This record gives sequence, C-alpha cells and structure tokens, in this order.
Amino acid sequence: MLRGAGERGQPAAGRDLSALSFHATKVFHTFEGGAVVCSDPDQADHRLSAQFRLPGRDIGAHAGINAKLNEVQSAFGLLHLEHIDEVIAARQAIDSHFRFLLRDVEGIAA
Repeated sequence: MLRGAGERGQPAAGRDLSALSFHATKVFHTFEGGAVVCSDPDQADHRLSAQFRLPGRDIGAHAGINAKLNEVQSAFGLLHLEHIDEVIAARQAIDSHFRFLLRDVEGIAA
C-alpha cells in the first residue's frame, strides 16, 4: 500500500471503492492517470465488466468508462517507485523547513 493512501489507518482498498490519482503533483505519480481499487473481488469483477462491456455479464444500470493508464505512464510509475523513499524524505524536509520558517506567524499552527 502506498503510504498515506488510506484513511484513518485503513488501506485504500479497505472501503467499497477507492479512486487514486497519479497526477504529477502527487508524491507517487505517473504524470497523469489513476486507478480504482476495492477489496471485494465480486465488486471488482462487476466493475471491470461494466468498464469493458464484457459479453455475457449483466452490468445492470452501472455506467462504465475506459480511462486507461497507458503503458508509458505505467512504466514511469514503476521507475518512480524505485525512488519513492527519497521523494518522501525530500518532501518531509521541505515541510519541516516551512514549518520552522512559519512558526511565529500568527494564525498558522504546526
């Protein structure tokens, strides 16, 4: 699990469906794209059926989209994972520096 991806200590896939953004402004990114994750295999199978309009599957009233994360973006994400600990450490250092600089500004709490 990506650190910080969950809420209240729960993994992102611990809820019914969770959407993840891999936009370039995120700690982990692929420039663009994202993912939908879930912990229930039946729910995942149903959603995949809806997205890709698989034959013989009853998708009911659920609409689906096919917004793929392409292979180049995926490869970039895999390469980015090799350096994720350094990225997180650098962001933490920047955060600490700004908190130090802003420590005496009225109305800003650490």
